[in-house]
Amino acid sequence: MSTPAPAPQPAEPEITFTIVDLGKVLVGAMTFVAALAGLILGIRAEIRASDDHKRAVEEDRRVTEARRLTAVERTYFYETDTAAVVVNSSDRVMKMRLVLPQKGVWWGEVQPAPCRQVVIPYEALLASMKAAAPSVQLGPGDLAQLQLEVTDPAGLVWRRASAGGAVPAPPGEPLTGTGRIDYGEQWMADAKSSPVCTAS
Repeated sequence: MSTPAPAPQPAEPEITFTIVDLGKVLVGAMTFVAALAGLILGIRAEIRASDDHKRAVEEDRRVTEARRLTAVERTYFYETDTAAVVVNSSDRVMKMRLVLPQKGVWWGEVQPAPCRQVVIPYEALLASMKAAAPSVQLGPGDLAQLQLEVTDPAGLVWRRASAGGAVPAPPGEPLTGTGRIDYGEQWMADAKSSPVCTAS
């Protein structure tokens, strides 16, 4: 008795891998790597551009702030025996006024041109306040507390005494009421060249 012949096994498919196929795989891989590298480079370039923009904005803000503070620092007043002398040695017109915060009063705004100063006699300060606001009692001793209020190019308000640096005016403390004396234009008419001008 003969044994039956084994059933034929299905033939395993032949795997053929030609050089052309290898080339296609390599081209696909290179394309993927190139796309990935391009994406990474693009993201890095975008981050650098954003950082450069932030640095430029910060530098512009710093320069603007420095100019603004310089303009404030070059605007001041000093006192003689008989007058307050308001000086603008900055390179721009600055809005200023003399104030007595303790009394809540101020005098008219002056805007000396660069390298100009305004001399305001103490007698004129007291007389103008008495004429415009008789209820405000001021004497020569009160004028020892005089301050200069300066509005910088950004619209921020600063105050300084005759001897001392400028500090931001207290927030929420506008001077209002009967103390406003509009004598600024009268004093501006006598503005003179400043001998201590440092404008550039």
